[in-house]
Amino acid sequence: MVEIKQQELEGSARICFRGLVADCHGADTALLAVNGGMASSAIFLAIPHACDELVFGEFIHASVHDGMRYNLVSCQKSLLSAAY
Repeated sequence: MVEIKQQELEGSARICFRGLVADCHGADTALLAVNGGMASSAIFLAIPHACDELVFGEFIHASVHDGMRYNLVSCQKSLLSAAY
């Protein structure tokens, strides 16, 4: 287990911390967000590609709608509208 000492994360310390998190999880890089809303938006902006389709449920968080609004996905369908 990696022990992280409390420190102010400014400048290059943020890059070092992202590298530490990535190494800890065996990944090339890490995406860190300040809160859950920013994380949802970042994920839906970064992961889907233009050839993908998003199908979403009725009760998703507003931050997911924000992320979906600005991504390159070719098709977005609500489960509610897809059922009819």
